[in-house]
This record gives sequence, C-alpha cells and structure tokens, in this order.
Amino acid sequence: MKLWRSAWSHPLGAMLLVGSLQVAAYLWAGLDAREGPGYALPQPDTFFYCQAARRIVEGHPFSFSEGTVVSTGTTTVAYPFVLAVPYALGCTGDAMLLAGFVLNAAFYLVFLVSWGIVIRRKFKDDPGGGLVAGLLTALFGQVAYTVFAYFFA
Repeated sequence: MKLWRSAWSHPLGAMLLVGSLQVAAYLWAGLDAREGPGYALPQPDTFFYCQAARRIVEGHPFSFSEGTVVSTGTTTVAYPFVLAVPYALGCTGDAMLLAGFVLNAAFYLVFLVSWGIVIRRKFKDDPGGGLVAGLLTALFGQVAYTVFAYFFA
C-alpha cells in the first residue's frame, strides 16, 4: 500500500504506473485479439521494419529484398537498425514481434520518464499541478497508440 501511495505522490511515479498499465493493456489486447497461439496480425509497417532488420543482419541494409535498388524502405532509418539486434540474436516470427513490442514499451517508458522529469522541475512548488500534468501526459492516448500501433493493430 505504501508503494501505491508513493507512486501517486509525484508525477514521475504516477506516470510510470499509468505507463506500465498501458503497456500491459496493449500486450493483453495483442494476445487476446487472435484466436489460437501467437499475436494479433500487426499493421503492414511491422513487416517492412522486420524485413529491413533482416536485410541489415544479412549485410544488405537499405534494400528490401535481394536484387532490389537501394532504398530506406521505411519511414525511419534508425529503427530497423535497432530491430536488427534482436533479429541477429535469433528472434524471428512471433519472437521478433515480441522483441519489437518490448523495445517499444521501453522507449515509451523512457518518453514518460523524460517528461516526468521536466514536469517535476516545472511544478516543483505545485505538486498537485505536477500530478495533474503528469497524468494528462501519461493518459494522452495518441502517444501510446503511436508507439504500440506498429506491433498490434
């Protein structure tokens, strides 16, 4: 009970608590949306990112498949390189989707911590205002949706 009260005593703890609940909810939704084992089918962008990561590990970055012209192939250049790490470690199929989800969850929590630090500094004399600002930031659905939509449509 003390941990629960301390989490709500300042914006950073409240944001991390809400963010962790959001991560769990997105994971549950992705697992529950498909009959049988495995994850829900992701948006097509997921396949592009995973394909780009595979090609990076194969030593052919910036090409979507063998014999094609060089192209970034994705909306971000850095993210496939980050995804290439779990692929190089042997993640494929559902394991690759889970690895991507875990990376996105970590990035989302880092985002919340960063804003929590800013809010805490800005509202150091008004903890109630800081808590409201932190909760509004954590509960703003667009950020969470943007982070997790690539892996669970």
